[in-house]
Amino acid sequence: MRVLGVDPSSGCCGVSAVDVGPRGGITVLRAFPYFPGDVSKEDDKQRRFRRSQTMANFATVLEELHWELAFELVMYEQVAMSQNTNTVRLLAYYEACVLMLAGRYALEVYAVTATMARRLVLGKGGLSKEDCWEPFMEKYGGHFAWPEKGSNGADDVVDAAILAMAGLPLLKERGA
Repeated sequence: MRVLGVDPSSGCCGVSAVDVGPRGGITVLRAFPYFPGDVSKEDDKQRRFRRSQTMANFATVLEELHWELAFELVMYEQVAMSQNTNTVRLLAYYEACVLMLAGRYALEVYAVTATMARRLVLGKGGLSKEDCWEPFMEKYGGHFAWPEKGSNGADDVVDAAILAMAGLPLLKERGA
């Protein structure tokens, strides 16, 4: 089963695609950060235009990835804490891109908390995003050329991979 994982945040959106075999073997097909660009210094009109371009580009990236890899399931992080209005808006844009992809291609889609995904994949739901790096690399590090720890977007890419890898266990847990 091919699964897309998306971890949206205000500075970067982690994207990962994995293939989960019937016996649980995992192959990471793609994993990369998507950066929306800094619009903080632009006026409102420029900011709205750049954001619309950025989200259109992100939607195209997801669609091209689907054309290449043919996902069956999409997993994205359900935001579990309150954020400022601009951050909530940006996360909603990412979510809309994910939902449009799923709707267009009739893909099964789940929003899960990072805690649930980390529990299903790493067995430790209480880990912070930063604390996931070590146990994730011990378990899956040899399967892919991951970004360096601490590099811009690296934690988001790992979280996206965790979300994708949580797909099959989540379906089994829910009896699907």
